[in-house]
Amino acid sequence: MLKSVASPINPRPHKYRRRLDSFYLNVPRLIRQARIDGVDIPLPRNGDFSELRLLSHDQLMDFRERLEAYVAGGAFSAVRINRVVDWTRVPPGRHVSMAHDFTAEEIPDVFAWPKRRPLPNGEVGHACREIGGWRIWLDIEPRWIVSNSGALMFLDGIGRLTGLATVKNVVSRDSIVYASPLILGL
Repeated sequence: MLKSVASPINPRPHKYRRRLDSFYLNVPRLIRQARIDGVDIPLPRNGDFSELRLLSHDQLMDFRERLEAYVAGGAFSAVRINRVVDWTRVPPGRHVSMAHDFTAEEIPDVFAWPKRRPLPNGEVGHACREIGGWRIWLDIEPRWIVSNSGALMFLDGIGRLTGLATVKNVVSRDSIVYASPLILGL
């Protein structure tokens, strides 16, 4: 007689070791986690650093490389969003990974905004997708868009988002999962 083995409600998180050519980096969250892990990734500018588009090309490429290497080194454990069975059992703060097509809306064109002026505060767009009856909603802060190609992908309105996000809130009555991306890329 075979014993039945109960399957878990949701899969266990696995170390995320994928190397991405990133077009979105949530700098505050990545730097904060690196410091918790004892990894020093210095900001490319002093106290006035507030958005990636203000960096020179060399500063941006070096900083991006450091953050990508940190993530690919296995700093985060994540559950793949298409493997979650019951989102109500996913706590805020859990990291999730994705490689799916998303629809992007209301994301300002960061490269049309004059570079000598900071981006307006509070301008946040979003990318969303439905999986298994749940809507996954990612906040996209324009100041953390790394490249023109990333900005164009968001402006195009639909594209493949591969990377990591942190669950902020799960609203079961509306079947919506709110998350904040950490890194998105190709």
